[in-house]
Amino acid sequence: MLIKVVIRAINMDGGQADNMVVVPLDATVLEASRILSERNVGLGLVCDDDGRVIGVLSERDVVRGLADQGAGFLDAKISSAMKSPVSTCTREDDARDVIKSMHDKGYRHMPVVEDGKPIGIVSSRDVLRYLVDKLTPADQERLWSDSVWL
Repeated sequence: MLIKVVIRAINMDGGQADNMVVVPLDATVLEASRILSERNVGLGLVCDDDGRVIGVLSERDVVRGLADQGAGFLDAKISSAMKSPVSTCTREDDARDVIKSMHDKGYRHMPVVEDGKPIGIVSSRDVLRYLVDKLTPADQERLWSDSVWL
């Protein structure tokens, strides 16, 4: 199963997804946190002037930064708080490979890119929702019998 099948199912195939938030590179952690909160998402993408993903900031990164550095962390520029380099996937990647990579690296989200530019974000929850909602029980059994977890 390819990622394009999953993203089509979550209405991301026709363009930018609703769950994709690009955070300005010059934003502070506080400003980025407000953007993520307003959009009700857990991951913000940071892009360069050409629109390519150069970093990400997750709600988990914000919590860890606050715990480690205190309230002053909120004034830090996103460029010093973001995770970089970024693991990405494409529409043509196998969903099992993407989920395995996310699991191995401890990610819950992965940017989907086309020509290096983000078109959305796929989450482990998106893939699981697709598997539960769209596949027949026989298909689910066949998929899980070949899975990396068994």
